[in-house]
Order: sequence, then structure tokens, then C-alpha cells
Amino acid sequence: MSDFEHPNDRRATEALRALADSSPLGYVLIKSGRVIYANKALCEMLEIPPDLIQGMQVHELTSRLGPGERETALDGYSRAAAGERLNGWWRYTVSRSSGSLITLSVMATAVGEGEDAVIQTIVEDITERARHEEKAQLYNEIFSNSIEPMAILSPEGAYLQQNASHQMLFRYSDNEIAGMSPAIHLGHDCFSAIMAELTTNGRFRGVVSARARNGSPIQVDVSAFPVRDSEGHVRQIVTISHDMTELIQTQAALKQSEREKQLIFDALDEHVNLYRDRGMRLAACNQAAADSLGLSKDQLIGQHCYRLWHGRDAPCEDCPVLKAFETSAAQHGIVHTPDGRTWSIRGQPVRDETGALIGAVEVTRDITAQVHAERELKEARERAEFYNDLMVHDITNIHQGVVMALELAQDTASLPPMAKDLLARAIEQLQRGIRLIANVRRFSQVEVEPIALRPVDLISTMTAVTRFVKSSFPSKEFDISVDIPQNCREVMADDFLFDALANVFHNSAKHDSSTRVAIEVTASVHGDGDFMNLRIADHGPGFDPERRDLILSRLEHGYRGTSGVGLVLVKYAMERYGGQLDITDRVVGDPTQGAVIQLRLPLARQRASAPDSTPS
Repeated sequence: MSDFEHPNDRRATEALRALADSSPLGYVLIKSGRVIYANKALCEMLEIPPDLIQGMQVHELTSRLGPGERETALDGYSRAAAGERLNGWWRYTVSRSSGSLITLSVMATAVGEGEDAVIQTIVEDITERARHEEKAQLYNEIFSNSIEPMAILSPEGAYLQQNASHQMLFRYSDNEIAGMSPAIHLGHDCFSAIMAELTTNGRFRGVVSARARNGSPIQVDVSAFPVRDSEGHVRQIVTISHDMTELIQTQAALKQSEREKQLIFDALDEHVNLYRDRGMRLAACNQAAADSLGLSKDQLIGQHCYRLWHGRDAPCEDCPVLKAFETSAAQHGIVHTPDGRTWSIRGQPVRDETGALIGAVEVTRDITAQVHAERELKEARERAEFYNDLMVHDITNIHQGVVMALELAQDTASLPPMAKDLLARAIEQLQRGIRLIANVRRFSQVEVEPIALRPVDLISTMTAVTRFVKSSFPSKEFDISVDIPQNCREVMADDFLFDALANVFHNSAKHDSSTRVAIEVTASVHGDGDFMNLRIADHGPGFDPERRDLILSRLEHGYRGTSGVGLVLVKYAMERYGGQLDITDRVVGDPTQGAVIQLRLPLARQRASAPDSTPS
């Protein structure tokens, strides 16, 4: 009799075998550490033939388990064999003969005691169930940990479950939201429309307005779909929400910004065009560009600029925009169009955040009127200069002729003293007129001639000025002292420096009633050495405060009248050099003791640092 046979009834044993073999559950009996019976279902589960499993040792049978599970199974067998009652089912993953894995649920109990004890084991293949459980667990993990707000509704639309992100979005706790419908934050009309869309099309997707529990408005992108069973019945409804509030607000702000930029863009008088590549097709333009052709902006987009404005079939030669594409640098040019207009065109390359060239902007301004005005101004200036030269030349010659005639008349021996005095006054006024005309001519040259400063020797200039003033006043004697140190000898100036200094000396000589004119000239470095102060002091009547303020005011706000035009020339010359003119008293507080004309001039740097050396 085998270990599995009933000791008293063979037929009972056969009936038991038949019952076990017909069961879908695996059934195995183990005695003394080896298999004494395994039913058909177990053999099929493990893919082990019945003749091989019969008599198999427990340690061999459990070798198909993982290391940790095998130790657990062997421990359970030992405890059951020792008579311990094991409760519940144990789950194991088993490798079958084909290499595939199955999940088994096992329950073992001991029948009998001691050496006659038999371990009765029932085995259920729960592979599919375990797979579904794993999938359900995976879905639950995704649902619970998703950063997207998700919720599960009943087929009627009541909340069954929400994840943490959904709770954070709408601010309802799990207890508060359970059994409620999304109408609490979407509104009844909106939720009814979503349910109707689900019924009709089986899916809903759209951006809707909602309110959180605290009343704050939010914009939500909602996706909803049903989950059906094998028979097609709706078991649940899943909603996935995405908070679009910040994005929509940002988009609205961007649109507003774009509208404002476009308003500014269109308010410009200049034509502004955008090109993506060298094909010179307009990608964008402003209203001024469209108005210049009497077209709309849409009509310009995609058109070649050279056809629109120039009537050409190819880009213009020396096009600043094409040059901007080629050089990746800003370009400027003047272009004339067939309609007689003149344009100032600037081409500016456009780069992305990586520095790659992605286009060019053209800014065009109609300068036709400006060009015409500049041309007319130039012609008017040339005419004025011509008339100025003509008048100065002819009037000066006339004055010189009159002076010569008066001087000859003055030498007549029989002329009465009073007549000679009158002739002398007339000659003086004519000389004054000649000097005034010369100053006006030099004054006009100061205003229009370009500034080109060069190192000028101040001592040589002073020598020439002294010679000039002495020849201008032959009836007077001069006592002129010049003390210019070597480090102040060279200044940055031009030919107008002589005229400026000559006017200062001429004024001193003219207004000094003494027959002996005394003038002291001193110089010193000013401040950090970029400039020098040239001090010219005389002993004439000086300037009373009111007259000095009047002269400085006239120099500051523009010259009016004829008196003092020489100082205007001095002031303009100093400004030309970046310097300064100042008028003070020779004796502080007593203007009757003479005046000081102080000129600030830029030093030539190679001289500014030289050691002091006063010329003898």
C-alpha cells in the first residue's frame, strides 16, 4: 500500500485521487521531507511531469523559488512538520520549467503527528490576480503621486476620490469633497455641459472657469473620460485638471504688451520693417511703412521691399539691410527712390538669445524735406558769405581810401588846429570801423570753420600781437611785460588765437587815456594740468560792475549792438578751444585801476609736464 492509500478502503483512496485530480487547485502531500502525492493541477502549474514530482525532496521542490521565498517556505514546512498550526495563505513567485514566472498562493496544514505526519498543501495559481493587483497598485501610485490634479467620479458625477494635487488646486479636503459633484467649483451649467459632452462623444477636453474653496478664480484645462467594464458599462469617470491661470494671465499680459508695442510701433513716423533673411521679403512692418504706399500692412507682408518702394526686380546696390545681414553689424545709407524722395535707411541685425542672426530690422526716414532745406540753407549761406566777402572787401577798401585822404589833408601846414583835431577824430572813427569790419569777418569765420586744434606757441603769438597793437597806435608808447613759464608756452589753439589776443590788447590800448600804455601778461598752470590761465592786466578805466555784468550777460545770451564785438570774438574763440573768458578788476574792489582779462586755454600735453622756465 502506498503512502497515499487509505489503510482500510482502496476505493476511498481512488475516490480521493479522482477528486484531487479534478480540482483546479494544486494539491500536494509531503511526508518525511518528500512528495508522496501531487495532483494534476499542481504538475501543470509547475510544468513538472507526475512521475518526476513523485518522491521529490522538499528542498528540490522549493529550489524554484527566489532565495528569500525559499527560506520562508522551508521554514514553514519545518514548523508545520513540528505540529505548529499555520494560519492563512502564503504567496510565492515560482519559476516554471519553461522559465516563465507564476504567482502561487499556498496554504499548508499538518495531518497526524510524529513520523506519520503528512503536510497537506493547497496551491492556487493567482498569477492573473497578482498582475491585476500590481497594475492597480501602479495606477494608484500614479494617481496619488501625479503632479496633475486628478479625481475619480461615480458614473453619476459624484466625487469618489481625489489626489493631493487636486486637493491643492481646489482647496477641498477628501471629507469635504466626497459625494459632491464638480459643480461646487465649476458651476452647474459648466458641469452639465461636461457631462453632456461625455455622454455624446465619450470624452471632454476644454478650458473652463472655476473657483477654489476660498473663492479665488482659476482657469482650468479639464480632460474627462469614462472607464468602462468588459461589458461597456461606465464604472467611473476620471478627470485630469491643469491650472492654466498663470499661463492665461501671462498670455493676456503678453498680448497686451504686444498691442502696446504695436501701438508704439505704428505711432512712429519712421518706416520700420522686419526681414527674416536676405530674400528681403517683409515679415512685419508698421503703419507708416504701409501708409507711404497707400496700402494696408497685410498687403505688404511677404512682398519684396525693392519692388514695393523702388520698382526694381533685384535688391538695391549698397542696401544697408543686406549689408547688416552680411556684416552682422548696424549699417546706414542714403537712398533715392524713383518718386524723387530721399530716405535715410538704417539696417540693424537681430539676434536670438544664443547670438545667432535671425533677421534684420530696417528703420527708414523720409528726409526729402530735410535735404531740400539743407540744400537751401547751404545755398543761402554761400550767398551770404559771398555778400559778406564782397561788402567787407569793398567797404574796407573805401575806408582805407578815405583814411589816406584824411591823413594827407591832416598834413596840410595851413590847416587850423581845430580842423586837424576834427580830422584826427574822423580818422580814429574810420580805423574803428575798419577794425569792426575785420572782427565781424573773423567772427563769422569762427562760427562756421571746423575746429582743428594744434599746438600753438604762445610766446611767438604774443610777440606778433604786441607788434600789431603798437603799429595800430603809433602815437602811443607801450610798456608790455610778458611772463610765460616754459610749461605754459604751448597751447592747443588755431589761427583765431591771434585775433582773440589782438582784440584784448587793442581794447586796452584804445581805452587807456595815457600816452604810455602798460599791460602785464602772466601765465600759470590751472588745476590738474590740462589747462592754463593767461592773465592780461591793463591800467585803463576798467569796467564798473554794471558795465562788466552787462558785457558778460551779452556774451552769455548773444551779442546785440556794435560796442564790444571784439570781446564776443574772444569769448567764441575760448569756447572753440573748450576754454573760458572771465573779466575782473586789476585791483580788487577798485575798477578804476584797470581790468584783468583772464583766458583759460588747453595746454599741449607734451609741454604741460615740462619744468618751469620763465623766458628772459
